[in-house]
Amino acid sequence: MKLILRFAVNNKSAFLLLVVLLLLLVEPFMINSNVPRIIIALSYTAMLLLGPYFLTGNRKILWLSIIVGIPAILSKIAIGISVVSEYDVYLDGLVVVFTSIMTCCSVYYTSTCLARPTEAIAGSALAYLLLGVCFAEIFAFINMINPGSFTIGDAVAQYISPREMLYFSLVTLTTLGYGEFLPATPLARRFASIESVVGVLYIAVFLGRVISVMRREEEENESIERVNKPRIRGRYSRRVLYSPTARPELRNRRD
Repeated sequence: MKLILRFAVNNKSAFLLLVVLLLLLVEPFMINSNVPRIIIALSYTAMLLLGPYFLTGNRKILWLSIIVGIPAILSKIAIGISVVSEYDVYLDGLVVVFTSIMTCCSVYYTSTCLARPTEAIAGSALAYLLLGVCFAEIFAFINMINPGSFTIGDAVAQYISPREMLYFSLVTLTTLGYGEFLPATPLARRFASIESVVGVLYIAVFLGRVISVMRREEEENESIERVNKPRIRGRYSRRVLYSPTARPELRNRRD
């Protein structure tokens, strides 16, 4: 347990990236099981709630996450059991804001607070995945305020599960576009276009960021080695030795 805590403290982005990947990989196998799905949902919620403070160490960010996150979590539960259907739009908007806070903190941490190449790579991957999650919540919000904003195959989908919406978001973010899941309204198409542009620019900008961080660390290590390299002063450091074979006129010279 101590090793896990030490790894989490020293590698914040890598730890959260492993958590996100684990949740994304395990969740499809838990479709027909209620208890594991609840555990995954609680883990995902805890990651979004505590992740911003874990990355930044800012208590203001923690309080903001709690103030927005707890109502967002309760609203997600209320929407799922259809308790307050007339306020679903406002409640789902809280979920979008809640997810956006974690995404912005991850992008900020990746952009400004990285000193090691491993954290640069893990932070960039984490922020990229969280962008897909954030846009998935935005698309779910669009489909809630305007049902039928997306089509699956030839049919207009009135309701789309969060799992399918995340699939569409990641496919759009990577500009893969299989074609069976399409935005049907102008608002949905506009945000899908924004996400595809963000995905391309993110790879270009942050890939350059990672390379620059790695190059900077390499240069710093080289400069430290040059400063700490001991100066070797041999016995003949200031004498010039002549090779008779190199200069014929000095072959008969005697020291």
